[in-house]
Amino acid sequence: MNIIGVTKKIGLEKTTLIKEFEKENAIILDIDEMSRDFYQNYNIIEETICYLEEKYHKNIADLNCFFETLMTARKEIEQLDDPIYKAIETKIDEIINRNSTKDIILVLQWNLLPKTKYFNLSNYNILLLPNDDIGRKGTKKKNEKLEESTHKTSKKDTCYIDYEKYKYDTIAIDLPDNAQISLLKDFILKELNKEKE
Repeated sequence: MNIIGVTKKIGLEKTTLIKEFEKENAIILDIDEMSRDFYQNYNIIEETICYLEEKYHKNIADLNCFFETLMTARKEIEQLDDPIYKAIETKIDEIINRNSTKDIILVLQWNLLPKTKYFNLSNYNILLLPNDDIGRKGTKKKNEKLEESTHKTSKKDTCYIDYEKYKYDTIAIDLPDNAQISLLKDFILKELNKEKE
């Protein structure tokens, strides 16, 4: 199985890129959607509340407190270890194991991707950034049209992942340009085909 990891700054649309991979019959896993299912699971939520109360020595009395504490926990650690994360990881692992010997592409959409083991398991990791956050520093050309770029951190950046710490093999530049997204997808497919030869 080929794994493509996709992460982005919060609030940035990733639909265009996902639709490009859907055309290739890729398996798309949107962790936001998966998480919603687990947030409906009383047992997992109860385990998570116990986990957070023990970790922070506090009483979690309402939903706002729960989410605020959960996000604080995820900011502070490199490897997610709360029960919701473990349930998601189990589900992803099952899908990967079922398709491990098949020539299939799995696209894993996850803002927290750099903090997970899947970041290192992926063939390619794609970081989506808005135009004003792209540093056009043509460090290394993948082909004549696609260049690697670096993330410019601004004071207004509210995203709690420090993307500078992580290496991305391929970064989408000019996200609103559909032609660029299509080019990115085509480039990755071409590279995956090379690996098979």
